[in-house]
Amino acid sequence: MTEALGTTGIVSGGARLVCDVSGEGTPVVLVHAGIADARMWDPLLPALTAVHRVIRYDLRGYGRSSLPAGTFSHADDLAAVISSFADGPVHLVGASLGGRVSLDLALARPDLVRSLTLLGAVVPGFDPDTGPPAGWADVEAADRADDVDALADAEARMWLADPDGTRLPPGVLDLVRAMNRTALVNERSGVGTEPEPEPVVGRLGELDLPVLVVVGSLDLADVRLTAGLLAERVRGAEHVVVDGAAHLPALEKPAEVGAVLRRFLARLE
Repeated sequence: MTEALGTTGIVSGGARLVCDVSGEGTPVVLVHAGIADARMWDPLLPALTAVHRVIRYDLRGYGRSSLPAGTFSHADDLAAVISSFADGPVHLVGASLGGRVSLDLALARPDLVRSLTLLGAVVPGFDPDTGPPAGWADVEAADRADDVDALADAEARMWLADPDGTRLPPGVLDLVRAMNRTALVNERSGVGTEPEPEPVVGRLGELDLPVLVVVGSLDLADVRLTAGLLAERVRGAEHVVVDGAAHLPALEKPAEVGAVLRRFLARLE
C-alpha cells in the first residue's frame, strides 16, 4: 500500500524548494527537466511508489519553488533535498537538465547516490554539432519578440516532436507549455542565476555506480548522441531507447519507462 506523505518544503541557500513525498521503501529522487516541473513525473508515480519512497521537487525557479536573488547551484539544492528526506544514498532519476544536475551531484558527492538514471540528459562539455532542430526558427522568433507564451509553445512543440499538436495525447502539450512558461518567466527575470556548469564530459569514467541511460527515439539528434556517449564512457551503463518518445519519455510513455526503471531498480535491491 502506498502511503502519501504529502507536500512539504525545505530551505536551501535561501530558496524554498517545494517537495512531494509518497510511498515507502528505498528512496528514489526524481529531478525534472528544464521545460517542466515536478508534475512531469505524475504518470510515472504508480510504477514506483508501491515499493519505493519517491521524492520529487520543483527545482529553484520552477513550479512552486522560489527564486531568490543571487547565484546558486542546482546540485547543492539537490543535496539538500536528499539530506532532508533520506538517511543514506538514494536512487537518482534525472531528466534533461535534471539529468545534468544528477550527474553533477553523483560526481561531486558519490556518497549520496546509490544509482543514476539519466533520461535525455545534458552532459556539460559535450556539444555535438548537429545543426538547428526542426522548430528552432519558431523558438528564435518568439524569443526575439519577447513573447513568453509563444516561446513556451514553440519550445514545447520542438522538444516533444509535435509541430502541429497532433502526435501526443490531449493535455500533454498544454501541461508542458504551462510548466515551461513559469520557468521562462523566472529565467528571463534575471533575479537568480546558476553559473555555467563545469565540463564533466572527461570525468564520466569516474562514475562507479549503476547507471541507466534512457532516451526517446524522437528526441533531438544532439540528445541522442549524448545518450550514446554516456553509454559508451560509463562502465556498465545500460542504454535503453524508448520508441515513439521525444524529450520527456517519462511523461510521454510512462508505462514503458516505468517498466524499465522498475527492472533496473529491482536488480539493485
